[in-house]
Amino acid sequence: MKDSVIITELPDEDLVRRAQEDPDGSWGRDAASELYRRYQSRVYLWCFRRVRDHERAQDLAQDVLLSAHRALGSFAGRARYSSWLFTIMRNRCFRDLRKRAPWVDVEIEPDQLPGGYKSPEEVFTEQADEDAILE
Repeated sequence: MKDSVIITELPDEDLVRRAQEDPDGSWGRDAASELYRRYQSRVYLWCFRRVRDHERAQDLAQDVLLSAHRALGSFAGRARYSSWLFTIMRNRCFRDLRKRAPWVDVEIEPDQLPGGYKSPEEVFTEQADEDAILE
């Protein structure tokens, strides 16, 4: 129990270092678990704000946290852990949004939608009408 109290009080950088130094040991696993615990709700909420769907946000958050865990060994520490994690999260959410197909209504015919452009005949007729009024 004493070890769990200590691990929860460590800053992110110490947890990352412990997880990198001892990835298969109990200290490393505990450190990685603590990082996961600290950030899981924030990651989910950020994903939810982007995709506005509970289940997609949960899937994305899980993907982000799993990707971060797998890449923890390559984390160089040039930025804060939270910044690194949120960069992974941002990129993963944007990639998900890009690959989603836009909403399409098959009953709407695009050629039948009103457009903001006038045909050349309409422009000519309006111009002739304006010239007639001005004379």
